[in-house]
Amino acid sequence: MGKQWFRLALTLVALTLCAAGVAMLVLGRRADAAASGASAAAADGVYTVEILRSGFNPQTCVVNRNRSTVRFLNKDSVARRVVVPAAGVDSPPLYDSGDIAPGDTWSGFYIDYQAELHYYDFYFPAQTGVVLAPVDPNAASQCDPLPPTPTPTPTRTATPTPTPTPVPQSPAGCLRFFASPLGCAVGPFVATDEEER
Repeated sequence: MGKQWFRLALTLVALTLCAAGVAMLVLGRRADAAASGASAAAADGVYTVEILRSGFNPQTCVVNRNRSTVRFLNKDSVARRVVVPAAGVDSPPLYDSGDIAPGDTWSGFYIDYQAELHYYDFYFPAQTGVVLAPVDPNAASQCDPLPPTPTPTPTRTATPTPTPTPVPQSPAGCLRFFASPLGCAVGPFVATDEEER
């Protein structure tokens, strides 16, 4: 009876290990597929333009026209809206993001053609940017956000050492009354018209 239980336990352990191996193989293939999907997305080129209080970062985004996506991330504390105007008068815009809430991303536009798309912020029209896709489908892309400009650290200026105030000296022959540190004590003197004898 003991050998039968032992064989049954060994069989269960072997089946469990086999099932674990199959599960690892299936999960490994799924992870490889997900990784290849991620690398395909990177190969297609997904570029993010940040929307800051100071404007768009980068202001000029050059992308490869061979399957590139330009999206917009709102890093401001208020809603922003990206508009690519149409060329014609009274035409609806080519692209309009609608309101992009703080922290949200608008999927933007997909580029597989030569393009020069000028855009602006609907709420702050002075803030503009451009996406360029050169004619050459293999042109290098340059659409990385620029690092923030560091805030200058105020330099400390040395405080000048004050010059000590000199203690006035009494003229020679002066008497000091009541330990007066300044000047001579003046006593009364009576003037007369008589000659001195």
